[in-house]
Amino acid sequence: MNFDEMTYFVNDERGGYYYSIGKKRNQFVKNYRISNYFSGSKASNRREEEYIKEILCPVLIAVGIPLNQEEQ
Repeated sequence: MNFDEMTYFVNDERGGYYYSIGKKRNQFVKNYRISNYFSGSKASNRREEEYIKEILCPVLIAVGIPLNQEEQ
């Protein structure tokens, strides 16, 4: 999968959620988890904020994937 074919999204599962990447228009058929689970607790929210700031945003910017407005 080329970077220009890729999108990212939040995948809900068993009371938690995680970030995934997949091919545009086909992301729910085959996707790859790119983060740990987050639960919504205060500690988890802090870890998620760090993940977004330190890992997700720099990677997406580096490969030219636009950030989803709801994720910022």
